[in-house]
Formats: sequence, C-alpha cells, structure tokens
Amino acid sequence: MKIRTKFLGIIYIIILIFGLSILGIYFYLHTHTSKSINNILSCNNELEILSQLELALIKTVMPANDYLIHGNKEEKYTFEELDANVNNYFSMLEGKTFPTFITMEGREIFEKLKGQYVQIKTFSAIIFNLPNPIGNTEGAHIMEKLDLLMDNMLDDMKKLHDRSRRDVLIEVEAINDHFYRYMIIVLSAFGVITVVLILYGLFLVQGIISHIERLAEHMKFVAKGGSGKKLDIKSNDEIGYLANSFNGMAFRLEESRRQLQD
Repeated sequence: MKIRTKFLGIIYIIILIFGLSILGIYFYLHTHTSKSINNILSCNNELEILSQLELALIKTVMPANDYLIHGNKEEKYTFEELDANVNNYFSMLEGKTFPTFITMEGREIFEKLKGQYVQIKTFSAIIFNLPNPIGNTEGAHIMEKLDLLMDNMLDDMKKLHDRSRRDVLIEVEAINDHFYRYMIIVLSAFGVITVVLILYGLFLVQGIISHIERLAEHMKFVAKGGSGKKLDIKSNDEIGYLANSFNGMAFRLEESRRQLQD
C-alpha cells in the first residue's frame, strides 16, 4: 500500500465517519426542534383561543347588567349570541390536544371554568326573567354574584394563560439546550478527529523517517565495502520497494566484486 494511500485513506474514512455523524446529529436535532416548534405553535394557538374565550366571557355579563339598567329585552338575544361564541371556544379547546389538557391540573381548571359558566348562564336567565329589572334588588344581588363569579373565572383563566406561557418558555429552552448540546458534541468530535489525524500523521512520518535513516546507514555501510548484510525493512509501500531495490543492487555489486577478485 502506498504512503499516499495510507495517509489519504485514513483521512477519507475519518471524514466519512465525521460527515455521517454530523448528518445523524442534524436529523436528530431537526426532529427534536420540529417537535418543540410544534408544541410552541400549539401553546400559542391555545393562548389565542384562551384570550378570545376570556374576552367572550367578560362580554357575557354585560347584557344582564344592561338589562338591569335599561330594561331592554333585546339584551337577552345579545346574551344568546355571546353564549354561542363562548360555547364555540369551549368546543375548540376540547377538540384539540393542547398543552393544558396534558396535565391533570389543566383539565381540572378547564372543567371548573365550564361549571362556572353554567352558573353564569343560570344567573343571567334569572335576571332576564325579572319582570321589572330596573332598580330590582334581587337582580342587583344576582349581578353581584355574577361579578364575583366572573372574577373567579378570570383568575382561573390567568392560571391557564400562565401555564401555556410557561410551556412556551420550556420548549424554547429545550431547543436552546439541544442546539448547544449538539454543538458541543460536534466540536468535541472535530477536536478528537483533529488529534487523531495529527497523531496518525506523526506516526506515519516517524515510520518513514526511521526507515530512511536505516536505509542511509546501510548505504554508508555498503559504500565502505561492507557486504553480506541485507537491509531488512518490512514495508509494502515505496520505502519497502526502495529497500528491496537497494538490496538487489548491493547483491549485484557484491557479485561483481567477487568476480573481480577471482
């Protein structure tokens, strides 16, 4: 095997292994990053729906309050439209696998919100059934309960918001951790490969130099008239070929010297 083949062969093998390692790390990192990005998008989607639900819930108590102030029966139909929106947002949240529903606490808060909204609908129905709403004492007490209930619901909504925001931050940190972790792996692998190449190159060069030094010493020995000593270099590269050629030349030179002596 030629020296160039030895040196370039190991370089090609190491580059191939390094390239395959980088490719494998890339796909692994891409898979985890894609999963984290999907989770972030899911959290953002949930946050958007929760914000719309929160706004819709706040609006649902307004028709009952306006009915107690102005006595306009049309407020009941306004409440029915708002109720349809709230139910739609509840259905959207239930129909998707959002991060909120992964934990037991998130599901419990969501079910609590639905139960509280049932109470809001019940209280609103009582208010809309009052014959004389303006200045009605019973309606005012029910409205106070509605306001208190809405404050509790907003607190629970805030918990769901905070949970989704925290999940977003967790996923972002996971992406950063994966990136820096595999950057360290790549740099470490590159450093190891560099050290291996340097050591292999030094080993190869040292072997070539030692063989050349032995060849030079043997040439001096033959030049001084030495004979009968064969240069023993076991190598199948150019150095080995040169040593065999020199042994052949020294043998022919010795044969010629003997013939001259005879």
